[in-house]
Amino acid sequence: MIDRDLFIHLVAGRELGGLDDAEAIELDRHLLGCATCAAEERAFDGTMAALALLAPAHHPPQSLQASIMTRIRAMTPVPDPAPSGPVAVIGGEGSTGRRWPCGHGRRP
Repeated sequence: MIDRDLFIHLVAGRELGGLDDAEAIELDRHLLGCATCAAEERAFDGTMAALALLAPAHHPPQSLQASIMTRIRAMTPVPDPAPSGPVAVIGGEGSTGRRWPCGHGRRP
């Protein structure tokens, strides 16, 4: 049984994407056996969605992207660590020839 404070913490954490696996499992197990908390979680979910729609859209200044890119280009690159296993070279002509560990050949 989860106490009330922990339940609120876990539900809010899930909505904000901040639960680790163990916390998510604990919350899911509790919700399977507690209809009251499951209903409350659904209500909380709806509240969070409504709050997201109420927030005004914020558009950063046009100069922000250029400023960030200038800073990035000025940074000293950090070399990729050597892969621990076989690699595949991705790309063709004009490519950077980025090396990806086998099984992860697509960029995210």
